[in-house]
Parts: sequence; C-alpha cells; structure tokens
Amino acid sequence: MAKSAVPSYRLHSPSGQAVVTIRTHSGGRRDIYLGEHNSKPSRAEYARVIAGLDQSTATQPSPQEVLSIDEIILAYLRHAQAYYRRDDGSQTTEYDEIKRSLAVLRKPFGPTAAVKFGPLNLEAVRERMIAAQWCRKLINKRIGRIRRMFRWAASRQLLPAETFGALRLLEGLKQGRTGARESNTIKPVGPPLVAATLPYLGRHLRAMVELQRHTGMRPGEVCAIRLSEIDRKTDPWEYRPSQHKTTHQGKERVILIGPRGRVVIEQFITGGAVLDPTAPLFSPRRAREERFTAMREKRRTKVQPSQTNRRKRSPKLQPAEVYTPHTYAHAIRTAVEKTFPLPERLARQTGETFKDWRERLTPEQWAEVRTWRYAHHWHPNQLRHLFATEIRASHGLEAAQVLLGHSSANVTQVYAERDRILGAKVATAVG
Repeated sequence: MAKSAVPSYRLHSPSGQAVVTIRTHSGGRRDIYLGEHNSKPSRAEYARVIAGLDQSTATQPSPQEVLSIDEIILAYLRHAQAYYRRDDGSQTTEYDEIKRSLAVLRKPFGPTAAVKFGPLNLEAVRERMIAAQWCRKLINKRIGRIRRMFRWAASRQLLPAETFGALRLLEGLKQGRTGARESNTIKPVGPPLVAATLPYLGRHLRAMVELQRHTGMRPGEVCAIRLSEIDRKTDPWEYRPSQHKTTHQGKERVILIGPRGRVVIEQFITGGAVLDPTAPLFSPRRAREERFTAMREKRRTKVQPSQTNRRKRSPKLQPAEVYTPHTYAHAIRTAVEKTFPLPERLARQTGETFKDWRERLTPEQWAEVRTWRYAHHWHPNQLRHLFATEIRASHGLEAAQVLLGHSSANVTQVYAERDRILGAKVATAVG
C-alpha cells in the first residue's frame, strides 16, 4: 500500500467482518475491524476511520480514537482465556461466563468506537438483558463483567481511564426498583423428580447424579472427579479435588464418600473401565464409546465390510473428555424435558427454531411454559440443597456444615431448608 493511498475497505474472511489496514506513527500497520462486512454500520465506521486520518501521511492519530468495541472484546478474550485457568491448565467456567456477557454487548455496539461508549450505552445493554427475562442478580453480574473488560482495557492504555470511570456511574439494579424479575429461591429437588429423570440419563450422567446425591459435592466437583484424587484406604473414602470453589483462598476441600457413594464409583473401577487414574471418572467421550459398543453388541445382522469402521479420521465435532457444570446441567434439562414434556400446544414443534417457537407463543403462553418448567425442572445444585436438608434434619446443622465444606454455619443455612414438619408439630402442640 502506497504511503499516500487511501486504505481500502476489505473483507476479513475468517471472521466475516470488514477490515481496514492503516499505518501507525512507528511505520507499522494496524488492522481495524469495522463490523459485519457490507453492512451500513461497517461502512459508516470505515468512513469515520478514514476521516480521522491525515491523508497526506495516512497515519493514525491515536489508537484510542479508532479502537472499536469488537477489537477490545477480542483482546480481552485472549487475555481471559490465558488468565482464567486452573493449576492443571484447564479452563475455568468464568471464561464462558465472560463470553456470554460480552455477546450481549457486541451485537448492538461491536463496531462502535470504544471511547464513545458511555453509561447510557451500558444501560441500553442492560435493557436488552431485562427484555430477555434474565433475573436481576444475573444481570448485575454480567454488567459487572462488561465493566471489568473496560477496566482491563484502561489498565493496558487501550482506552482512557475516563471511559471506565464513566461506566461506574451506572448503579446496579436494586430489588423492588426495577422491571427485572427476581431469581427464584433455590430449593431442594424432590426425590421423586430425581428418580423419574434417571431412566433418561446415560450411565455416566446417572452415576454423577447419584454420587452428588449421596455426598453433597458441588456440580463442578463431581464433573472433575478422578481416582487419583480419592484416598480409598480410609473409611469413609476421602476425595480431595485439586480445584474447587475456594482453591484461590488457600483452603483444602475434603469430600467424604460413604458406602452408597463407593458403590457408584466401584461400578467404574471394576473391569478396567478407567485405565488412567488421572483421567476424569465420568467422560462424555467414553460414554459415547460405551453406547456405540452396546449398540454393536445388540446388532442381530452381520456387520458388512463397508460398515466395519465408518468413523471419520479427523471429525470436526466430537464429545469432550470431561463434563463441565454447564454441559452437566444441560444434559439434566434435556432428560427432564423428556420425562415431563410440555403440553402439545406449548411445545416446540419438529423443525421449529427456538426463535420461531418463541415468537409463536403469546406472552401468556410463555408464562405457562415458565410455570411448567418451574414445577418440573431441576438442576444439579438442587441435589446439594437436598443433601444439606436431609443431613440437617437427621444429624443437625453442624454435621451439614462439615459435610458441605462450609466455614460458616450461616452459609449452610442457605442450603439446608428448615425442618418444617418438626416445626408444624411443635406449633400444633404449643398453639
């Protein structure tokens, strides 16, 4: 590109975005992403970038003036991908939460110059979250993650500090003073709901539910459990996860596994099902292999030579080696939908996209869907609440506190529902 030439508007094929390359004061080159290729916003952003250049030298006055929110997001995600990792190098769930939070920002404001993004723009993003029926606490957390990105950009001198400072002026949503709905209180799942769902879960997922049910461990702890982290010489067994919720605080987590939990684990030890003790005990990849093997063994007709091995050498999509709390919860949600299907008039039709389904239902019908789900659906965290409630009722609050791994009994109070049956008996006797 000649020094006097006007930088061209081009397509960046890998991302589908428009891009323009400009020269910097140091003589190097810088790519500026403009948004969706051939869209009006990207053309407008291109015109703005070109107008800000000195055409005689085609240099960039200041990187802060032309960096778009898309570019800030890409830079921050690269940082977050490297920063939010466990000691073993695996990604934490915070990285996925950051991506979900920034997706709401990127859609309407991606091509916008980051220095022009202010409190009113952030409030517009929050209104989109409210319109999506997200609960107040989740909205506040995700707005906080967006602010965190701007703080990081300011600390790297990608943005003026004033840009982040202005975003702090927007207060969080307060209970009773917003149109955002309140989150439902997490309560213990009813044992009959769990029992009804189990037949619709595969062997690995069913064992995860049962193990969590018998030990009260967190969803992330049951997803990451490995034989190498279980001391099977003690009675009861002691599971010390290398990574857990309070690892960064230097605290040790010990999960006691009694007889019923041991039975669940021993099903995966016998017969050499898990050859590597450092591998995850429950694995989506191994679950699929076991399912394929079982299907092949049940086959009644002879396998044709052309069907002996029909797998692709390098498939683009394949199951992960380990479950995550998100995939674990999604699998349970899918099983629950099979166990308790929506009434036909409310259900999603075959071939219907989620968007079309959402638009087909009236607000009243969508409210019925939410009511139906609240009555029938459950998620893995409720197993921990159920465990806490049962332990507290049978052995007291202190026992529940120890088994849940809480340093304060006040935290255990949140998990353990009070024994209402006992309270009803006492009230009847004294009232």
